[in-house]
Amino acid sequence: DGEQSYGWDPVIAGDHVWFMDNGDHRYVYTMRDVGVATGPLHLVRVSANDCRDVDVFTPFDAAHGTITNPPLFDPTRNIAVIYDSGNARVAGFRFHGSGRFDRLWEQPFGASNHFLLYGDTGEIVVNDYRDGAEHAVVLNIDTGAERGRVAIGSSVQSVLFQSPGWARDFYVCTFTTLARVSVEPID
Repeated sequence: DGEQSYGWDPVIAGDHVWFMDNGDHRYVYTMRDVGVATGPLHLVRVSANDCRDVDVFTPFDAAHGTITNPPLFDPTRNIAVIYDSGNARVAGFRFHGSGRFDRLWEQPFGASNHFLLYGDTGEIVVNDYRDGAEHAVVLNIDTGAERGRVAIGSSVQSVLFQSPGWARDFYVCTFTTLARVSVEPID
């Protein structure tokens, strides 16, 4: 057990490959406090055009950081949404290139699944596992402001991919629950 461990699924967006490290953990029903590596997690960005163009960024300076899914990157807004499941943190950062990231917002969320982006509205869907219950949460990607939240009836934290529906709806799957959530726009 070292300071860092392997990464999980990369995301290709905005001519970059994005992933986070510290994927080794002891998940059973929650990702909180189950990281095996002793160090904080890192966001890794590699140019899709030049593999020598690499950034390694530490978004949260917390020991035993861990994840199971990739970060989200919105290439239209140049915003990376990064999370640390082991320490219940999620944050948005503006990417300016060459290792420059500005923190836009941070939330104390138990996020762990693959996030969804509604590019037209600037909303993202994340999960928040707290007090033994899983929630689906819609956030503004620029500010981190919560636009909606619903408990999905699962006592297990989701580490699975959410699935978009056919309108403004999506599906969340945990190891105990399948939930359909419908999002209505806020005026």
